[in-house]
Amino acid sequence: MNIVYLSCHSVLEYDEIKLFTELGHNVVSYGAYSNPKNPSELRPAVKGLCYDEVLSSAVLQSSKDHLHDAVIEWADGFMVMHIDQWVRNNWDRIKHKRVVWRSIGQSIPDIELRLAPYRKEGLQVVRYSPTEQRIVNYIGQDATIRFYKDKSEFAGWTGDKAQVMTIAQSMCHPGREKELNWRVFKHGVNGLPAKLFGLGNECAGDLWGGQLSFDEMKSELRQNRCYFYTGTKPASYTLGFIEALMTGIPIVAIGSGLAYDDFYKQNTYEVADILTHNQDGFIADRIEELHDYCEQMINNHRLAKKISFSGRQTAVKYFGKKVIKQQWESFL
Repeated sequence: MNIVYLSCHSVLEYDEIKLFTELGHNVVSYGAYSNPKNPSELRPAVKGLCYDEVLSSAVLQSSKDHLHDAVIEWADGFMVMHIDQWVRNNWDRIKHKRVVWRSIGQSIPDIELRLAPYRKEGLQVVRYSPTEQRIVNYIGQDATIRFYKDKSEFAGWTGDKAQVMTIAQSMCHPGREKELNWRVFKHGVNGLPAKLFGLGNECAGDLWGGQLSFDEMKSELRQNRCYFYTGTKPASYTLGFIEALMTGIPIVAIGSGLAYDDFYKQNTYEVADILTHNQDGFIADRIEELHDYCEQMINNHRLAKKISFSGRQTAVKYFGKKVIKQQWESFL
């Protein structure tokens, strides 16, 4: 199958086009991998990714809002990541082929409403979490296929560094701090050895650990004692969560109360359903409790190892590459 992949998130783009390529499909990407020979700096090149000089030139000469005629002619289907206007702006030219809208946890009532007419005309929908059913104006789905991680790549947690960590982009930046619960993180690690990694967090002061390369990120996940997960509204879960869980670093996570989205009046947060408190992670809605669980992990390496083992089993169950690969194979 010839798949045109329209991306708004380079890390997820890497994961999914890599999987589709491994399944034997030809993929042309409008995104970080538009030029397979010079991909995103956040992730490595994808082995076997389709490269054709004519198609690559056509992609670079056009936009996701107006796909090139040569690309449309080549494609058997289109995978559109999250941005509904890419569906709407191209619909009349691509609706005779298979068009899939792939959710990534950022859908809101207005997006569902705008996509409803296209759904009636044959647009397929692949959700990334069952909790998206709670979105107002929900337009249904053809499948739920979660994000995935390779258990052989995200592995090897030791927790030798007695430190709390998290990874987020612009967590403390005005306009993002409420979405990422910056206040919860800041007070939850108060007085503890902790680092916030990720671009745009200079405002975190001494808590900021800088921007990590792919290899550095995996190394920090293996070495740190626990991961403090404060969510991203309105997401059910994020790639950062499953990368941490799959690596085996014990997770201390906010509950559904702190995850509630006051702006959209919805709660699609799923982490509190995925993790079982005090077995494969810790869940709480009071900052004092979250702080206590982080402190327990810092002071009790033996308990951290127990949580790590169970958490990794949960990760493989929900987000293991083998399971997700089979689901995509069946759907495609």
